[in-house]
Amino acid sequence: MCKGFVVLLLTLLIYNASAQQRMTNFFVAPRIGWAQEKLNWNIAGDEQGNNPSVLSELIWEELRGPAFEIASGIELLPNLSIRGQLAYQRITVGRVSDTDYAEDDRTWQTARFDLRANQGHTLNYRLALLYQVWSNGRFSVRPQVGYFGRRQTLFMLDGDVPLLPDRELRSTYEPRWNGALLGVEIRYRQNRFDLSYDIAASRVMQYAAEASWNLQEDFRQPVSFVHRAKGNGWESSLTAGYRLNAAIRPFLYAGYSQLVMRNGSDELYRVDGQVLNTRLNGVNASGIRVGAGVQLSWRSTSTND
Repeated sequence: MCKGFVVLLLTLLIYNASAQQRMTNFFVAPRIGWAQEKLNWNIAGDEQGNNPSVLSELIWEELRGPAFEIASGIELLPNLSIRGQLAYQRITVGRVSDTDYAEDDRTWQTARFDLRANQGHTLNYRLALLYQVWSNGRFSVRPQVGYFGRRQTLFMLDGDVPLLPDRELRSTYEPRWNGALLGVEIRYRQNRFDLSYDIAASRVMQYAAEASWNLQEDFRQPVSFVHRAKGNGWESSLTAGYRLNAAIRPFLYAGYSQLVMRNGSDELYRVDGQVLNTRLNGVNASGIRVGAGVQLSWRSTSTND
């Protein structure tokens, strides 16, 4: 997580410094908002997806909390720009269910636990290159290519009644996504008002997750099992802004994202040294976010010596 922050932040700072030396245009846009997310995954009883078809299923829902984001953009050439985003959500509300089955198609339920998940966080980072291919003064179209990364720390915590009277449940699941993005930004401008829609998708997304089940004494710690899979995802956002002057532009925004991982692998590590493999049937995650921010822009016309 820290590496993602540092690498992208350094990239933005280097480009900003370079932009100042060449005296091109750039902006910084902090924003604050609210986000809600959900994630679920399930595994089969063996590597072929049988015995049963769904052995265990985890569902995190209503993972809500404040979101903080900073975006920056630099104009490299008249129609070419680079943009970066860092977004952090703190999870303050949430719940998770853990259900086990003995027969195919989620039948013969053998166990179910409804637990709290009101801790954790999500980090998203994105770096993209945009090129304006068309503009008529009001409308503009900018295809984009870039990189997307996402990391989460999700918790399973005791509910009103502890699972074990003498021990605290504090299990974690830490998923990570990354992949290349292709997308487009469409913008409309009318005097000081502007409206932009951004959509980007990835067909080559990699997924990995580590879990620590702290109350499971026959599972190894701190890594109890690992998930790996490939899949796809997409995200979109709508932003409405009003330019007060050449430097200040407050705005409102809303966004949605969805990530879908296909069949993968589940490796379970036991304290006796055994490694048990089964099929990860899939992982699904989605989220919405809304908020407000202000874009601060700089424009200079001088050149380097």
